[in-house]
Formats: sequence, structure tokens, C-alpha cells
Amino acid sequence: AFIKSLGKRPVLGYTSDDSIVDKAGVSVGDVIIKVDNNEVDTPKSTLYCIRKITNEKLGYRGMELTAWKPPPSIHVSLAENQCMTEYHTHSNDAPPSSWDWKSKYVVVGGVVAKPWVINLYYGKRDYDIAVSEINAKRPKVSVKVKSWSLIGAKLITPKPRRIHYSTKN
Repeated sequence: AFIKSLGKRPVLGYTSDDSIVDKAGVSVGDVIIKVDNNEVDTPKSTLYCIRKITNEKLGYRGMELTAWKPPPSIHVSLAENQCMTEYHTHSNDAPPSSWDWKSKYVVVGGVVAKPWVINLYYGKRDYDIAVSEINAKRPKVSVKVKSWSLIGAKLITPKPRRIHYSTKN
């Protein structure tokens, strides 16, 4: 019911760590209501207002966003996180060695990709760099990223099991 009540209102899906927006307390899941006293009700109208104001003021300085922050009872899920991954195999089994796991920042969709694309970055910092470079209309990002399409992918939910990797002293 809550999602339907939002209609097509713009919901913030990304903030950079230590950005002005982050420091102001705006977070993922906040619903943008106004941009400089202009009501917005779609992502397109929001982007239009932000671009117009940016051009008029020669930058983002002085722009006022009015947002509605969901109550704590509404859980906002991110489709990104630092994860341990292993992607060089066609097997569904855990890798034979703990050395085969790699720590990657995994993002499904997001600001940089279509909703059906999964991207792996070295860390959140690399993802933030990619977002900045894409927003700056650079033809290619400077950080390393691995991408896969999820179209036609099968969701496999194996039985949970404990895996023990022996350690050498």
C-alpha cells in the first residue's frame, strides 16, 4: 500500500558518503517533494528543476530540497553492499579454498546501470567514483568494474551449510 501511494514520486536511491546531501541528513529512501519551492512528482520533473536551477545559479549552491523521510517502520533496502564473492566458476558449491573468495562492492542496477545489471567494484569508493564520472558524462569510467546481465538468470537457493576451511599455522 505504501509503495502504491508514492505513485511516481522521486525516491532518493543514492547518496555519496560525506557529500553535502549526506551531511544534511538526507538518505536513501527519502521522497523528494519540492526543489526550491517547485513541487515535483516524477523523477523527470525533479531532474528538470535541478538542472534549471543549476543553470540559473551556476551550480548547486543555495538549492533547497524538501523531502519526506519514511518512518523507521518502513524498511528501505539497498541493492548494494560489500560482499565476499567468487565468480570464476560455473559451480554452485563454495570455493575449495578461502583464498578464492574476493571482497567486492556489489550493486544491482543503481545509478550507473540498468536494473537487470549486476556490477562488482573493489569498494564503495570506486562505485562513488563511477557515479561521479557517469554524471559528468565521461565516456568511460576510470575504475575497474565487472558487469553481468541478470536477464535469463536463475535464482538458486541452496540449502545452507557450514563450510570449514583449514588453516595452517
